[in-house]
Amino acid sequence: MYLKYEDFKNCERLKIITLEFLEPFIKNLSETHGKMRKDRKVLDHHFYDGITSPFDPAQVVGSIIRDEDTPYAGSSWAFTQRFNVKWDFFSRLNTDQKSDVISRNSEGVIIPDDNKRSHIQRARVYNNQRENLKLVRQALPFGHSVTGAGREQGIYFVAYANETASMEKIMRSMAGDGHGSAPDHLLNNVQGISGGYFYLPNVMELGSQHGLEKSDFHVDPHWKIRSKNGWMFYNSNDYLTVMGTDRYPDPPSQRILHLIGNIFSLWRSHWYQVRNIPEVPHLKNFLKPDEKWVMQAPIPIRKGMAIKKSLSLVNTNPHYPQTPKMYAWQADQFRIDPMDILFGIMPELSLGRGKEIMPNLRDDEKQYAFSLMLDESSAMGHVVPNHKKMLAIGLGGMIKEVTTHEKNATGEQLTFYTSSRLALEGVQGWLSNYANMATQMAKDKKHNPEERKNLKEIAARAKKLMTKKPDSFIEAVQLVFTMHACFHLTGNPVAVGRLDQLLIDFYENDTISEEAAQEIIEAFWIKLGEKALHNRHYATDHVSYGTTAVSYIGGNFPQGGGINQWVQQVTVGGYLPTKGKKGEPGANPITLMALKASRRLPLNAPCLSLRIYKGMDKELLTEAGKALLSGGAHPILFQEDRMIKGLNKFTGFPIEDARDFACDGCYETMIAGQTEFCFSNITPFDAFECTMNQGAKYSMAGPIYLNGWKTSWRSPHAKDIRTFKEFKSIFLQHLE
Repeated sequence: MYLKYEDFKNCERLKIITLEFLEPFIKNLSETHGKMRKDRKVLDHHFYDGITSPFDPAQVVGSIIRDEDTPYAGSSWAFTQRFNVKWDFFSRLNTDQKSDVISRNSEGVIIPDDNKRSHIQRARVYNNQRENLKLVRQALPFGHSVTGAGREQGIYFVAYANETASMEKIMRSMAGDGHGSAPDHLLNNVQGISGGYFYLPNVMELGSQHGLEKSDFHVDPHWKIRSKNGWMFYNSNDYLTVMGTDRYPDPPSQRILHLIGNIFSLWRSHWYQVRNIPEVPHLKNFLKPDEKWVMQAPIPIRKGMAIKKSLSLVNTNPHYPQTPKMYAWQADQFRIDPMDILFGIMPELSLGRGKEIMPNLRDDEKQYAFSLMLDESSAMGHVVPNHKKMLAIGLGGMIKEVTTHEKNATGEQLTFYTSSRLALEGVQGWLSNYANMATQMAKDKKHNPEERKNLKEIAARAKKLMTKKPDSFIEAVQLVFTMHACFHLTGNPVAVGRLDQLLIDFYENDTISEEAAQEIIEAFWIKLGEKALHNRHYATDHVSYGTTAVSYIGGNFPQGGGINQWVQQVTVGGYLPTKGKKGEPGANPITLMALKASRRLPLNAPCLSLRIYKGMDKELLTEAGKALLSGGAHPILFQEDRMIKGLNKFTGFPIEDARDFACDGCYETMIAGQTEFCFSNITPFDAFECTMNQGAKYSMAGPIYLNGWKTSWRSPHAKDIRTFKEFKSIFLQHLE
């Protein structure tokens, strides 16, 4: 019997009442009194306990409450074990060795190593869907050791889960199963004394009308740290507890909290398990006999075919269930949560980390490409796609239009249209594979009725979007995310564009409630922010020439470039693309939903840009202020009139196009479907030095090159440059 209460006196009272009821069935009775210390540490105050246990309702319920369609729904399982600490062994370890036992130091910070025998490595076990098996657990110190003042005799451990299989897998991992015969380091330092499994009936079985309430959940004091402004959170545990227990003015839905709790767990996995994303095999390995001609076709056609094969056979595939041998499983790019609102997975890699995409060059072309510091992954995607057209005619309509042009084209135009058709067919394959996965998952009785219903709806949407245009709000959001994910998966990290303008017609023509639409927008945010790398040890594993943030020569960008927020820009607000002299306000209900999502979800991606103008609704500006207070520097603010004046005056854009700008990755202003740009490295200070030193660089001046090294033409001496206009002219010539 395991009894727990906030204070010992009430726990004693509960014990007496319980023993009176159970006395006829008791043969032997022993008691262990455990109590959590004020510093919440175990093993002689060395380790914080339970700092990764879920504390919020969504994660606790998902981890420990059985939800199958049976009379036992709402019940749970508990496992208890009493351990004595081997102080004669543990006390001889030095500080670093003690930290290695858990792979956390005394402050609770993870030690980023690959020690496979550390406790946190062994206790983190994954199922076939690569989901971490979660327990609600606690370790309470009990007794007093005779070997040192303040040391506990042992640890009383209790864990709760919705199935005993989860506990079994974790314990087997700790004992050494799958890791040779060596147990985890913690088991070397403790000795099991007694324990067992317990079934915890649901309230109906107990004849009670009361279960857990949201107010019963309290965040671990270790994580109860947040900004005084009330909007910003510093850790995921505190965030989920506060949001999930109605201690926030307008929290996201429990469904959203479930999904974001899953991605927090995914982020933490980087500290425990290295995901070695493999290289994608060459295009020639996927070609059917009647497709071999592609290897002799122009490079753009091979690129199109590589995109098709990547999306339909590599990043996803028609197989269910997935196996660990499949690329999509190894790269974690093909899965569905039964409660997903939107389906699809962003790639693990990003502009700051490099790429892995399907090679398609022949051997005779590789050397020339390398001499230019380029390869198949060098496309940077600095465009804002014209999602508006895709939403208007659908994927099937796009393929039909491209096919019509292809039939009448020759030369380079034929190459372009053929490549485009092949790439769009790849998106169809991506959707088809998700439809198949959702359909197969919906047949599995392990999912509850609500989950099976949701999976069937996902399958239906995927099948529809393969050929037909979207009609509902959720279909439109799904198609935007589908195209965004497929761009990024194939090495073209693009921005999203003006989301509020793209979606407003679908929202206004739908019967969907504002709350349901907000949930879909927040699901979109979660999908864009799902993949993030926090373990810096693996930040540059996939960096090579031309694959990262700056074209031609990539590099390490430690300022957060590996966290995958780059170029995932969403732009909202601003004027409508009208021709009149005065701009027409374009902010709409989707604008407010995007701002709320940015405030309520602690994600780096997407980057939100808000185009503000005089007279903008005060509710929008207030929400923008709250979002900024929540951290992350979202939204970025753009002054509408100044931006549009600059675009119209200095670039020659028609006023209606200038009013339709959206932000690219680093906030460059782009017109969706019309403009692009590329990087080039220039060093203005070199040109400045040459201007001041007759074409020589001061940085090279010294005993060999007295006046510096000549790197440009011999311009007039500095004393002969009389005006700033003359200086500017010389400077620009050196810059060229």
